[in-house]
Amino acid sequence: MIYRLSRSFSTLKYNHLRVLFFGNDKFSLPSLELLNREFKKQSFVEKLSVVTHMKMQSNPVKKYALKENLEIFPWPIGQEIQGQFDVGIVVSFGHLLSASLIESIPLGIINVHGSLLPRWRGAAPIMHALMAGDTETGVSIMRIKPDKFDIGEILAQTRIHIDPDTLMPQLHDDLANLGGALLLDCLRNIEESLAKAKPQSSQGVSYAPKVDKRPEPVRWDELTSTEIFNHFRAFFSFKHLMTNWQEITFKLLSISTREITSSDQLSVLKDKSPGSFVFHKQERCFIVKCSQDTYLNILSIGIEGRKAMSALDFYNGFIRKRPKSPETSKFQ
Repeated sequence: MIYRLSRSFSTLKYNHLRVLFFGNDKFSLPSLELLNREFKKQSFVEKLSVVTHMKMQSNPVKKYALKENLEIFPWPIGQEIQGQFDVGIVVSFGHLLSASLIESIPLGIINVHGSLLPRWRGAAPIMHALMAGDTETGVSIMRIKPDKFDIGEILAQTRIHIDPDTLMPQLHDDLANLGGALLLDCLRNIEESLAKAKPQSSQGVSYAPKVDKRPEPVRWDELTSTEIFNHFRAFFSFKHLMTNWQEITFKLLSISTREITSSDQLSVLKDKSPGSFVFHKQERCFIVKCSQDTYLNILSIGIEGRKAMSALDFYNGFIRKRPKSPETSKFQ
């Protein structure tokens, strides 16, 4: 792509950038806040304006921009930005940008993406990294190209370790903050960053499509306990894993994987099918058999129209009242 310059590179004030920010959600916010801090100091940000969805009910970027009296352009935008900006910044915006829009900004448009591209291109890289059980992820600063998401040259990357019990909200916030800091580093040396940008590797490409908000049934017979727990971590605070006992559907609110030892006395589950469970009275949890002879603890649950319930309360209030049978000792 040829980037047409409204001001020549020789006269462009790289230490006084006019920035157009595209964003909508919570992941966008740390980058915008850091840019606004620099704008207020008049360090290397000379001008800062925002493009966002004005009609979105929950839009922290709009709320922040209004509070800070930043200029806002409602999406979609037209020719009104022509000649006003040096660089565009996209952070979790969710829309493809046209070639004409990109080319109207001298330095083009760069993106803060929550993965180590080319791994996890797409709308939900953080969730997919957790679902896959990745032990590492990071942030990529890349050049936006028209027609396809997340394929542009990489300006910078930084890595972060994922602990085995990390939940999505924590990783989301860590990456959002990390992305904002890395973005500022790139912008402070924008000429050098753009000059050193490298094409993405054709190896290791994977995709992270948008995840819908419908509750996800637990597939006891298909997934190991670790895989189920990874889904739980990925969806935490976004949506719930669900399962059934008899006619009752409930959410899994607190779970953990379980290493089986000789002291667990779980011989009753050895020859049972996945989804079968026992209630551990001392630990006050359900132990559920999963695929490949792995086991999961369920510590608390949620039933529609009721407050969160401990495993003990569910056991005493429902399961103990039913005659014991194979059907009453299995989640579906």
